Amino acid sequence: MPEVRDQVRELAVQACQALFGEYGVELTSIERQDAPTVQMLYCGILGFTGDEMRGSAVLAATKQTLVDSNPIQGGSPRDWIAELVNQFLGRLKLRLMARKVIIYLATPVVLRGEHLSLEARGPVKPLWFQRANGDTLGLWLDLETPEGFVLAEADQEQAPEVGEFTLL
Repeated sequence: MPEVRDQVRELAVQACQALFGEYGVELTSIERQDAPTVQMLYCGILGFTGDEMRGSAVLAATKQTLVDSNPIQGGSPRDWIAELVNQFLGRLKLRLMARKVIIYLATPVVLRGEHLSLEARGPVKPLWFQRANGDTLGLWLDLETPEGFVLAEADQEQAPEVGEFTLL
């Protein structure tokens, strides 16, 4: 049986690609072993908590990727990366709800910088995506679960669709 971390990483890849795809930006998942990027990146950081899972997500993108994906022409890259990390975790939350895991999201924080790397709890391996223009997008997903926790099989009848209103 795959580890919970690996299962959630796969759900995160699906959620990230679907999110950016809705905004017209195609992302290809890539393996990347090199040093931190020297590009200027905007990072949206969002924590989450729940009974079975807690952690944080960091979504890092170039300004061009943010401009290309933002439906508001001339919109702020800082505001947009905060909204994207919020939407990303919202999509991941829906995928987790289908597996009987409920998480609650905090408020996004934004930073920007070069040579970004992450030191986190446990074996966090960044997920990397590439656009056709060569820009990369990074996603760090740091999570903790109780010892012995097993992620349930997906029950699609349990989870709402993206855009549905759900009050928990």
